[in-house]
Amino acid sequence: MKKLLLLKICFVFLLTTFSSVYAGSCFDEEPYDDIADCQMKAALGDADAQHNLGVIYDEGRGVPQDLVMAHMFFNLAAVSGFKKSIKGRGIIEKLMTPSQ
Repeated sequence: MKKLLLLKICFVFLLTTFSSVYAGSCFDEEPYDDIADCQMKAALGDADAQHNLGVIYDEGRGVPQDLVMAHMFFNLAAVSGFKKSIKGRGIIEKLMTPSQ
């Protein structure tokens, strides 16, 4: 009985640990739909998350489309050397108006 209880406790512990470390879908290929997860990771300097937020704001996925925000996040990731963001930043720059 004690063994079974201990196994259940260990299982719950592992599940909660795994879900808290790997929660969110910021890094899924498509769609980049967990905005809160991406924002948290981007704020910590994660270039993948910054790039994904660039895509989210560029395409208006779950947020109003905002080229300024897309450019900002692509730029943050590009500064870290994220090659896709360098390309994305260039594309966004061509779409932006001078006031943006």
